[in-house]
Amino acid sequence: RASGQLNRRYEAYGDRVLFVYKHFPMNPTCNPGVNNPKHRFACAAAEAAVCAQEQGYFWRFHDIAYKNQHQLETADLLSYAEKAGADVDLFQACLRSGRATPLVKADGQAGADIDVHGTPRIWVNGKLYRAGSSAEQIAREIELALGASAADAAKSVQGLRSDLPQI
Repeated sequence: RASGQLNRRYEAYGDRVLFVYKHFPMNPTCNPGVNNPKHRFACAAAEAAVCAQEQGYFWRFHDIAYKNQHQLETADLLSYAEKAGADVDLFQACLRSGRATPLVKADGQAGADIDVHGTPRIWVNGKLYRAGSSAEQIAREIELALGASAADAAKSVQGLRSDLPQI
């Protein structure tokens, strides 16, 4: 749910706001911030996303993998990479090389260092965002971080309503 809301905010603010994605796979094999293996294929999926990113297909791959998060075995990941538009041979070479593993582990460690225990976690301007997951609430927080007054933030959010989802 958060991914869809953030995607809408990226479309509205992508030229004015830096959006950063960090991997926090729910498996202690690649994430020291997780105590129990909650998702058997989480590490492989995160590494596959890094490999898709190398070819410029991170978000396409991410969206396909999240929609199919109960089917993340190697053959599934290869299929998703192909559907996303990635060169499957390059994608497989990346997976085999293991070069994505340190990046995924570093993201997990960074989350553990700031006491993250689950996902999603959203920060706006360096502060943990806790105001809700609707696109409207996120937009208000972004407007405030961009320097708008509360009244101006409310007006700006009103102008964005046309692209907000019906919840």
